[in-house]
Amino acid sequence: MDRERQEPTFSAPDVTDLQFRSDRVRQISRETRGPPWGYIAAGVVVTILIAMGLIEWNVRRQAAAITAELTRPMTKAEQAKFDADVAKLNREAEAEARAFRRSMEQALDTMPAYAAPNPLRTGERCIGGKRLQRIEGGWRDVPNDPC
Repeated sequence: MDRERQEPTFSAPDVTDLQFRSDRVRQISRETRGPPWGYIAAGVVVTILIAMGLIEWNVRRQAAAITAELTRPMTKAEQAKFDADVAKLNREAEAEARAFRRSMEQALDTMPAYAAPNPLRTGERCIGGKRLQRIEGGWRDVPNDPC
């Protein structure tokens, strides 16, 4: 280790050995391909396609989650609540049916008795359950008087 250590010196750099590129080699070639509307339109189309893809993916994900929720079996608490709701609805339906039956029976009780049809008088005919009366030049229907 008898070499001496040489300290760096800060002197003026020797730039004679440096070679700079000429301006001819470094020409910036700029090709204009027309207005940028085509690129802008392509960017808009790509953006719309990406947005549609994300929306479709989200809809499918939500549909899968809903399907999974609807097809899973009910827990005991959910089953008990469901059975109680069904029993309540059945009781309400039976009560409505009884009330309807009662109202129909009352309507039948209060309905006037069917009056026996009056016998045909002279100049009257019965055709198709309708009473017709003879007038000059034809027949006239007698309403509210069945035969």
